[in-house]
Amino acid sequence: MTRYSGNSDTPDVWHNGFDAAGAVGTEIAAPGAGVATTGTDPKSGLYVKVDLGNGYSVSFSHLSDVPSQFKRNGAIDHNLRVPVSAGQVIGAVGQTGNSKVSGREPHAHIVTKRGSGDCNPRDFYSSTGGAGSCQ
Repeated sequence: MTRYSGNSDTPDVWHNGFDAAGAVGTEIAAPGAGVATTGTDPKSGLYVKVDLGNGYSVSFSHLSDVPSQFKRNGAIDHNLRVPVSAGQVIGAVGQTGNSKVSGREPHAHIVTKRGSGDCNPRDFYSSTGGAGSCQ
């Protein structure tokens, strides 16, 4: 991990997830079974969001690409809802959105939510397998 949830290095900006650095193209696996969708926006760049059920979701932003199941005729289709299993590749580390502008190394920005509240990712992805804390 290269950045954790909390105060960012930009004044008055909260970093609501954690960043996992890697080489562009490094595969990202789904943390659990669910239904995945893709999207793009100026801040996040290309992202994949996995609805894990029971109100939990996890999103991976700044991606360089997504696998073929998220594409139609070779182009990413943001209208597809793709069933995924734990460990299935859902994307690749990149530097899209504001990550390139901010000068950060290639990474995936990972945000875990329960409903509309952010979960503390350090607790949620703890080595003890805890349920994590969510607001």
